[in-house]
Amino acid sequence: MQLDSLIAGLEAGLAPTDALEKAGLGVGQRVPGEIALSVKSSRIYGSSLLPTLREIAETWQSETILQSELDGEFAAPRATIKLVTWLPVATLALALLLGFDLTTTARSPISLASMAVGLVLIWAARRWSKSILLKAQPSQCEQILQLRQLCIALASGATVRQAIAQVDLPSSAYELLVEDLAFSRATGANALPAVKRRIQQLAQKNFDSNRQRVREAGVKLTLPLGVAVLPALVFLVVIPMFNSAAISPTVGG
Repeated sequence: MQLDSLIAGLEAGLAPTDALEKAGLGVGQRVPGEIALSVKSSRIYGSSLLPTLREIAETWQSETILQSELDGEFAAPRATIKLVTWLPVATLALALLLGFDLTTTARSPISLASMAVGLVLIWAARRWSKSILLKAQPSQCEQILQLRQLCIALASGATVRQAIAQVDLPSSAYELLVEDLAFSRATGANALPAVKRRIQQLAQKNFDSNRQRVREAGVKLTLPLGVAVLPALVFLVVIPMFNSAAISPTVGG
């Protein structure tokens, strides 16, 4: 990972420009926004890059853990989507093993119409299921990203006023910090820990919201299964099988 390589280079005593080049983040190469802001801030305030880069690494690691937990929550809904896709295929294959005669079915307009209805229901179930899953996709909180930029500037040695001006902090994000910053001014405490705590609170709230949507999606996915997939199996297999059995003696005669 480029960030780890950059931190390792700086810890080994390389100059920032050399460490950036070694990590593949030199001139002309794409640099992630937070790392670029860290480099810029260190140059403006004459501070070391290491503290801010370690903050970024810790944040990214926390994000990776939360994302892994969300991916685990998504496992059940994704399995349901696969069930919608493969259940009709497996059922049809089982029917063929039990003697379902596709040749006879193909000669019957009733069976063909029934299977056509079944295919339409399967298509509708897949579209419905994918729509439910799409609406459950994780959303990002813009205020978290904005406050993280503020943290980088503060960790580089900027005052609160300098940091807010540097990152052009929107009023919506600033309002979240009003009480924290007022307390820091009143006590003379460093504002950075308060901002980090606020970010953690927002991140947890956003994660809980995303997780709740995923779990709700898992419940909602039972609707296309019951309303569309199960009836589709009747139209795809049951009706054609009974119709095939009914017309087989006539065909044989």
